[in-house]
Amino acid sequence: MKYARALAVVLLGCVAAACTAPAADNTQTATPSPTPATAQITPPPTPQTETPQQLTTEELVGTLDIDAGPPPALNYLGGPEPKVGWVFINGGLLGKMPFRQQRLLVPGTYEIRAVLAHDSAYGVKYWTVFWPRVKVERGKTESIKTQQVIDGWLTGGWREDGVEFHESPTPQMQPASFALDENSARRLEEAWDDLGRKWKSYLDSDDWKAVAAAADHLRLSPPSRPRVWVELPASLGGPREFDAEQLRLLSKFLAPDLGGWASPAIFIPTDSPLTEDEQRRLRAMVERLTERNREQRQYVEGVLKGMIAALDKVPEE
Repeated sequence: MKYARALAVVLLGCVAAACTAPAADNTQTATPSPTPATAQITPPPTPQTETPQQLTTEELVGTLDIDAGPPPALNYLGGPEPKVGWVFINGGLLGKMPFRQQRLLVPGTYEIRAVLAHDSAYGVKYWTVFWPRVKVERGKTESIKTQQVIDGWLTGGWREDGVEFHESPTPQMQPASFALDENSARRLEEAWDDLGRKWKSYLDSDDWKAVAAAADHLRLSPPSRPRVWVELPASLGGPREFDAEQLRLLSKFLAPDLGGWASPAIFIPTDSPLTEDEQRRLRAMVERLTERNREQRQYVEGVLKGMIAALDKVPEE
């Protein structure tokens, strides 16, 4: 009995020892591998480059050299009155002749134009010389001498190849000549109708429409420079910039003398059968025509004067 109890105590002690003993750690600790040596990366050699060559402005663009000599004086319509002239590039005003100017331009093709005007007692006449395709190349100089080309055309009738020449119609300012007789009343009524038709044709002309459009533009958009663009036909110098001086000449050219009624010449034959009352009535009809033409002229002059006044308000740069 004593041996049985002792054995039980021994067994219980073994069980307790087994329960409290720490569990065996079967996890195997990984042995750290040696750190590989870092690879040495050699950068590529820096390429040997030359310092970029600095280009001058003259090498990037081309030069246009314009020698605009004085306009010629010709025995035309009453004497050797000198002309005035202006030179334009793509329609933009370069200056009044004579001048010498060099312009640095982006390489390309340009139109050069010289416009001459002659103002005489008979009216204003225009001559225009176009260089339509002037090629400006990078780093090169293109020269134009206007005087020799213009002189060759106007004095010798010689025209340079590749250059265009235009001129406006010769001014025709013939006063109406009218002899009062028994048929005058009918003829004056016909003249009144004819004046109305000519005035409508004048307002519908390309010349006047170009001026009216430019005048409207000035009213709506006051200019920042004393210039206005007018889309005139080639016979009047083509589309271009106008300053106030050019507009004053254009105003004279465009003044409508429709049928010569601005200052008509009236005659009464010595053997006229008309009574004094009939003569007074016919003279009143003539005055009516003259007054109507005066109103037409004043309207045209007023539009041009308004344009000139708008440009005169803007200082030159």
